[in-house]
Amino acid sequence: MKQVFNQYSKYYDDIYKQKDYVLEAKFIKGIIKKYSSLKVKNILSIGCGTCNHEMILAKEGYAITGLDQSQTMLDLGRKKISKAGLTDKITLIKQDARNFKLDNKFDAAMELFNVIGYHTTNEDINKVLGNINRSLKTDSIFFFDCWYLPAVLKDRPTDRIKEIVLREKRLLRITRSKLQINKNIIEIEFHLMNIKKNIVIEETKEIHSIRYWSLPELKYVLNANNFKIIKVGNFLDIDTPPSENNWHIFVIVQKR
Repeated sequence: MKQVFNQYSKYYDDIYKQKDYVLEAKFIKGIIKKYSSLKVKNILSIGCGTCNHEMILAKEGYAITGLDQSQTMLDLGRKKISKAGLTDKITLIKQDARNFKLDNKFDAAMELFNVIGYHTTNEDINKVLGNINRSLKTDSIFFFDCWYLPAVLKDRPTDRIKEIVLREKRLLRITRSKLQINKNIIEIEFHLMNIKKNIVIEETKEIHSIRYWSLPELKYVLNANNFKIIKVGNFLDIDTPPSENNWHIFVIVQKR
């Protein structure tokens, strides 16, 4: 997995300021309550980023350990956690998901906002899933969202422009996407411009390669790493089955 979220990361929270993290955290809490046979007290979060979901869940009483390989994302997360008075509830560790090894076992694990898509090769996804499995207690659940192959191929990615207007500046993000159909990957170039008084004061480009998945692929790699699928639905709508009309699916599995 290539290193991403360097310069781009300092604008991350501004870019996604309209994302409803409260609603998503409520959905996650409902998933835990309904599908976990264990009483969940601590959660392992893979690719925690700036910790928006994690902070809300910590306020609900969960102890969170967050892993991310981007130091800049973790630094932003630590500042927010400290400001919110949650340093005793959230532990952040700079680690590559393919290589981490933790001493304690967790009641649940999560990989949110399509982080699993960044594990683009079979070798990488097997390493990540193996590490997650080893970090969980028996019968613990692991849940994640990802992009669904039939929907991606029906409604193929297009180039987009997004403008975020802030108090003293505006951000312009140009997204160019290339479908690598033989690899099940979308290669996305993010070109971000920080504009103040109509002058570009900073700009950055990053290329993110993100994998999309079929259900047979997911079932195979999860089974190979000692996970059993217990539910697949849509993100924020777990009871509706995946379809070619929705890119974002949600998968819940249990450690064997």
